[in-house]
Amino acid sequence: MKDVTLVRPQDAGANTCGHILSQLPHLQLPALEKLGLINALGYAPGDMQPSDSATWGVAELQHEGAIPLWASGNFRHAPVTAAADALRDVIDRVEQALVSAGWQVERRGDDLQFLWVNQAVAIGDNLEADLGQVYNITANLSVISFDDAIKIGRIVREQVQVGRVITFGGLLPDSQRILDAAESKEGRFIGINAPRSGAYDNGFQVVHMGYGVDDKVQVPQKLYEVGVPTVLVGKVADIASNPYGVSWQNLVDSQRIMDITLDEFNTHPTAFICTNIQETTSLVTRKRRTLCRTFAGR
Repeated sequence: MKDVTLVRPQDAGANTCGHILSQLPHLQLPALEKLGLINALGYAPGDMQPSDSATWGVAELQHEGAIPLWASGNFRHAPVTAAADALRDVIDRVEQALVSAGWQVERRGDDLQFLWVNQAVAIGDNLEADLGQVYNITANLSVISFDDAIKIGRIVREQVQVGRVITFGGLLPDSQRILDAAESKEGRFIGINAPRSGAYDNGFQVVHMGYGVDDKVQVPQKLYEVGVPTVLVGKVADIASNPYGVSWQNLVDSQRIMDITLDEFNTHPTAFICTNIQETTSLVTRKRRTLCRTFAGR
């Protein structure tokens, strides 16, 4: 991407696909090759070659769909450009909306503050994504139900314009673990370090709430209208609406996600199957595994 040095200089030189194929020049991924993988890459570092039949395109990094946060929005056909705000910029109206809805809300922190709801739910900046683009709702599901956590998340979603509000939680022995995981960054952002909170360790549940999303124009809905079954596995199932298809939600373990994907692949003669893997051991960094050759080769 030509603008990477301007938009994300820390990523200059990054090229996962190119580096993999340089290290494994004889790797064969015939389906991806036919779809235009090498066309999009722009050069052939190994045996695979550009496809004459592929329809393909590339985008600059500045394009909203070119980073993981916005890619799901493109998949969902979200037409509205989201804002980038620290929680401190919107904390007053979020707090008032929650209080008006009957929730018990207090602020925690000193110069920077996050919201603490019903002694079990923290509302803060997401510290793992690009700062200012996501808010986290971190809940102790031993104290509050996930349905109630979602209600809190929806109130937050209605008050803010960031790209995503993530409501998640796990079964914690003590809500203090969430408070103890509070961190701040760059003097503007404050939130909960999700792995440190223990939310992923036991009974993890999650739902992603996008901005400006119209379910009627999402990919799963459009495929349903033309009779194509849809299967979503992993994180994408937590993000995209798929009321007429199969959604495998709240999955973290990489091997289980791969096993489910293979089972679904073998079950359906024709289907749209979308799998998103977020590494079990590196959840904080949002590292994805490339789908194994079994799927790419077919």
